[in-house]
Amino acid sequence: MVRPPPTPLPHPAGSAVFLAVWLCLNLLAQMTWPAREMHLTGLIRPSQELFGALWLLCFAARHRLRFSRAIAAALAALMIFAGVFRVADRLVPAYFDRPFNLFIDSRFLPDLLSLLYDTTAPAVFFRWSAAAAAGVIIAFGLFYGGFRWMHRQLRDAASRIVFMTTAHLMLLLSLAWVLFAPSPNPNFFAAGVWPRISDEVGFIFTVERTRRRQIARMERAAKRNARLPSALDRLEGRDVLLLFVESYGETIFEDPRHFAIVAPALRRLESSPRFSACSTFLRSPTISGSSWLAHGAFSGGVMTDTHLGFGLLLDSNIKPLAHYFNRAGYRTVCVAPGTQTPRPEDAWFAFQQKYDASSLGYRGPPFGWSTMPDQFVLDRICREEIRTAETPLFIEFILVSSHAAFHCQPRFIEEADRIGDGSVFHEIPPRRFPVVWPDLSNAHEAYATAIAYDLTVIADFLERCVDRNTLVIILGDHQPSPQITGPGKSRSVPIHIISGSTEMLLPFLKRGYTPGFIPDKPPPHPGMDTFLERFLKDFSSR
Repeated sequence: MVRPPPTPLPHPAGSAVFLAVWLCLNLLAQMTWPAREMHLTGLIRPSQELFGALWLLCFAARHRLRFSRAIAAALAALMIFAGVFRVADRLVPAYFDRPFNLFIDSRFLPDLLSLLYDTTAPAVFFRWSAAAAAGVIIAFGLFYGGFRWMHRQLRDAASRIVFMTTAHLMLLLSLAWVLFAPSPNPNFFAAGVWPRISDEVGFIFTVERTRRRQIARMERAAKRNARLPSALDRLEGRDVLLLFVESYGETIFEDPRHFAIVAPALRRLESSPRFSACSTFLRSPTISGSSWLAHGAFSGGVMTDTHLGFGLLLDSNIKPLAHYFNRAGYRTVCVAPGTQTPRPEDAWFAFQQKYDASSLGYRGPPFGWSTMPDQFVLDRICREEIRTAETPLFIEFILVSSHAAFHCQPRFIEEADRIGDGSVFHEIPPRRFPVVWPDLSNAHEAYATAIAYDLTVIADFLERCVDRNTLVIILGDHQPSPQITGPGKSRSVPIHIISGSTEMLLPFLKRGYTPGFIPDKPPPHPGMDTFLERFLKDFSSR
C-alpha cells in the first residue's frame, strides 16, 4: 500500500507573504469616510466580510472547484458594496437622524449628486468625483487581484494550513474577547454590514405589510378630514401667506450662539407697529433634509415621516390645504424657487399656479444650492401677484436662501427698487463662510446668519407688500443637520402667526401659542400634521 506523501510544512517566507496580503486587504476593507473617523484600532480589526470571503476561497481551493474571473469579480464587487453600505449607514444617521434604508434611500442618489454639484465649485466637484471613481476602481482591482492570488496560494496545502491555523486562532481570540474583555460590548472582529443588510432584505419582504398599514392610516385620515368644517368663511376673504423657511429649527432659540445672531432680525419683526404675532413649536417629521415630508404633513394633516408614507399620501384621497382654499374662492399659488424640474407631487398639492426656478425670471447668480435670493422671490411675487390680486390669495412660499451648505449667501438690499430681475446681485459680492459641505461642524455662524437673512427679508416684505389684515404663517420645515444642533435634539420647528387683526390671532392664542416671536411652549410639541384640522375648525363655521 502506497501512502500519500506527507503534507509539507508551511514555508516561513511564503506564509509571511500570505499573511501580509491578508492584512493589506483587511486594511482596505476597513477604510471608510469621512477619513477623520478612521482610527488604527478600527483598521486592524479583522473584517467579517473579508474573513467570510477567505473561507469561501479556502473551501474552493480545498475541493478543487473552478474559480473563474467572474467569481473573483463578484467577490470584489461585494467587498466594494459592503464598504459603500458601511459609509451610507454611518452618514445617514449622522446627517438625518434616522437609519439608512437601502430600498428607499438609493433612489435619492441623483438628488445627492445634484446637491453636491450645486453646493461646491465645479472644479472641486469634479476633483472629488474623479477621486471617488479612481478609489473605487483601485479598490476593486486590489480585491480582484488579491482574491485570485490567494486562491492560487490556497491550492497549496501548506498555505491552507497557515490560513486555517490563523482563522481558528482568530475565532478563539474572539471567543476569549467576548468572555473576558472589560468592554460592555466586546467584539474582536470589526462590525460587519451583513446583519444590517439582512435587516434591509427583511424590510423589502415586509414592505407590502407596511404599505397596507400606511394606506389604512391614510384612509382614516381622509375620512376624518371629510367630516371637518372647511368653508374657511371666518377668514372673511383675507389673504393667507404661508412661508416655509428652510432649516429654521428650534436650535435658533435653544443655542445661544444661534440666537445672538438671529435676535436682531426677530426684534425687527416684533417692532412693526402694523402687525402682532404669536408663536409656538411644531414637531417636523424630518430633520436636516427631505423637506417634502414636512410639506406633506402640514398640508395633508397626516404625519408623513417616511418616504414610503409620503408616496402613499400622493396616491390617497386626502385633500391638501390648497384644496380647501380653492373651494373657498381663493387664488392658490405655490412659489418654489428651489424646484428646477417638474415634480410628481405638484398635482396632489393642488395649487392653481406654481412659480419654479424657470418661471420666476431671475437673471442673477445662484448662491450655493439656492437658485436665487429669497429677497428677489418675495419682491417678484409682491409685484406679480399681491399688488395685482383681484381675488383673495393663498400663497405658499418655499424659501431657499437658508439651505445648506450656508457657505455662500446673498446680501440684503435696502433699496427694493434696485432688485428688478436680480441682475443687481452680480454686482454685490456675496457673504462667504469657510464651510466645506458636507462637513457642517463649523457652520454655526453661517447657519444662523442665513436664518437671520431670511427673517430680515420677510420683515421687509411684510412692511412693503402685505396688508395688515392678511394672515401670515411663518414656520421652519425642519431642524438643520445634527452637526449643527448636536446629536439627539428634537425635531421641533418654530411657527409664527402674524396679522394686524387681533381677531385672526385669537384662535391660536386659545390653543396655547405664546404672544410675540419667541415661543416658550415646553415639549412634547404637537406634530405638523395637527395644524390642518385645527386651522379648518378655527376658521370654518361649516
